[in-house]
Amino acid sequence: MDWFSQLLSGGHTSYVGAAFGITAVLIAVELVALRLRFKAARVDRP
Repeated sequence: MDWFSQLLSGGHTSYVGAAFGITAVLIAVELVALRLRFKAARVDRP
């Protein structure tokens, strides 16, 4: 978690980077969830 401490100690710009990183992670999680949901739907409906 060294990169996180560097972001916190970076200043105002680090908050923008952290927000962007968190948003990117949330988008990735949503995409994975949708993919798993579609796979489950395909399995349930042959």
